[in-house]
Amino acid sequence: MAEGLRYAFAYYSKKNGHQFTYITENSSSIIGWQDGKLKSLIEKIKPTFVMISLGTNELFTKRIEEYHGFVKNIIGQVGKLNFVWIGPPNWKKDNGLTQVLEAEVGSDRFFRSLDLELKRAADGIHPQWKEYEVWAEYIAQWLMTKSRKKIIMKVPRLEVLKQKKKDSLRVGSRD
Repeated sequence: MAEGLRYAFAYYSKKNGHQFTYITENSSSIIGWQDGKLKSLIEKIKPTFVMISLGTNELFTKRIEEYHGFVKNIIGQVGKLNFVWIGPPNWKKDNGLTQVLEAEVGSDRFFRSLDLELKRAADGIHPQWKEYEVWAEYIAQWLMTKSRKKIIMKVPRLEVLKQKKKDSLRVGSRD
């Protein structure tokens, strides 16, 4: 699901003076990152901030209790770096994975996408393409106001809308 977020975050990062590196694996899972892969990538790339978005492919797992350890493993790979975990944008109730993620990560490092109402694509699961922008806007606002390590992620789309509104007011005042 995070694939659609990468374009918005690349744009936000550029506009806010951040360097953005995106790593993806199609059909990735929490279990698939247990082998130290994240730690190796961090050592190679040397980021100052890490955003993790995993869990969508495991929302309905029957082995929910095992996920406490799996999530702790991933957090351990991040080490002392600042990070956030972007929760899956559920399309229906999960088997408790969102609660496990929030419990292990902490509410100030976990963006709860479960609470968003995103219009879905034809498959009923993935957000519609434009909805990724909406999702990214919510995440950006949370990063600036509620996350443990706040970072500047001013939302370019809102800035454009505000500027258009100001411009229309100026045009209106001339008449």
